[in-house]
Amino acid sequence: MTRPATEPAPVEADPAGATFAGHVLGAALPSADPRISVVEACAPDGAPVTIELVSAAASTDSGLRRAVTRLAARRGEIGPPLLPVLAAGVHDGRLYVIRPRPGGTTLADRLDDGPLDPSEAVRLLSEIAGALGSARALGLPVGGLTPHDVLLTGSPAAALLTRYGLGSPGDRACERNASLENAGYLAPEAARGAAVEPGSTVYALACVLVACLTGAPPFAHERPLLTLHAHLTAPPPAVSSRVRGLPREIDEVVAAALAKAPADRPRSPERLMRAVQRALATSAPIPVAAPRARPTGTGATRDAPTPARARRERRRRPRRAAPRRRRRVSSWRAVLVGAASVAVLSAGFGAGTLAGDVHAAGPAAPPGPTVAERSAAVHRLDLAMARLSRRRALARARLRGARDARGEAEQAKALADAYAAARRVAAADAPAAGAAPVAAHLATVELAYRRLARAATRQDRRGFAAAAGEVVAAERALDAASRA
Repeated sequence: MTRPATEPAPVEADPAGATFAGHVLGAALPSADPRISVVEACAPDGAPVTIELVSAAASTDSGLRRAVTRLAARRGEIGPPLLPVLAAGVHDGRLYVIRPRPGGTTLADRLDDGPLDPSEAVRLLSEIAGALGSARALGLPVGGLTPHDVLLTGSPAAALLTRYGLGSPGDRACERNASLENAGYLAPEAARGAAVEPGSTVYALACVLVACLTGAPPFAHERPLLTLHAHLTAPPPAVSSRVRGLPREIDEVVAAALAKAPADRPRSPERLMRAVQRALATSAPIPVAAPRARPTGTGATRDAPTPARARRERRRRPRRAAPRRRRRVSSWRAVLVGAASVAVLSAGFGAGTLAGDVHAAGPAAPPGPTVAERSAAVHRLDLAMARLSRRRALARARLRGARDARGEAEQAKALADAYAAARRVAAADAPAAGAAPVAAHLATVELAYRRLARAATRQDRRGFAAAAGEVVAAERALDAASRA
């Protein structure tokens, strides 16, 4: 009997004890992709690793070959909250990806003990949202997301995304391969056999969120096909009715993320987790790492130019390049154009997405910050913005409740000081985190509040009203930039 053309070839059995590219294979691990087997292995130096082995038939797929090539090229830029890649390539006609196995436990194992505290769930899934954003910025597809794909390491536990880079089958393989472990996290379009898209990842992250808060995914049935049917037809659950103490606002966030149509969901995992944090009145960093800037024409990203292509590029090149190099980027949103983003969060208003500098063509620039340095800088800015959000909420409430001009001046000054503290962190980390635009926005708001404080001290009501208008405009500009 012949197999339908759309059905992927099964993965070859890889017995424990066999060797592959010098690695001794061990136990098989769950795999949501029928084209790929995932096995524990021991590296030649004795280090424990995990190898994703693509079947010989699927290894001829051009999309998978491009994905593995991209993983190999980006290997040095991948770091937490993405599980790093040690090697990727082809051996004996089979594509493979090798990742470290740092120990710890999966989120699925943790959920066997029951639901998580909401603050812990938000913290861990904010890290996973950052991992999904990092994968997107590096051009690495994410084929899906389940609690089995989240590794918890350290104390307090940090979350690492382990499944990314190879995409998904894009046919009915998802439905045929559905099991109790992954059916609960498949978006409706994936359950129908369509290709996974960014909105599908938002849906899957919302399913994992529901599992973390309630102990079970939104649609839990004993048979996978019933679960898939529920994804296609059933309304989203009211999470607040399942867990005492959760506000009803979380129901609206979950319902939006579990919309049947991808276009009706939040546009990214980062936006989803910002909405979750607002609904649950908590905050946590969303650490997204931007790819390191690469000079165009390098072998890592582009083939060597042929003489004909070089002549065409010279003809297209602007004649007066120097003035363009001197032109300054004047808005935060402009920095985003042509660069991958580093997401930074604050509760109540997002600190937004930043990006590495965009360099004009010219002499090779000095090496930029490493991924670790960039991530550390973004984390510091993240914490500063979270502190600012808490201080701002308190001082704003006191400003509204001030009974006299002196009280108004004190709270306006407190707000200015809060913005100044965040601005100093942003300015200090500007080279590593690309935070110069953030520092400029923060400085504008800080100055507006200082003018407000001076007007209140002088009891200048007209000046106070004008400064209040400046504050509103400056904060709206910061908020708008953060949502860009």
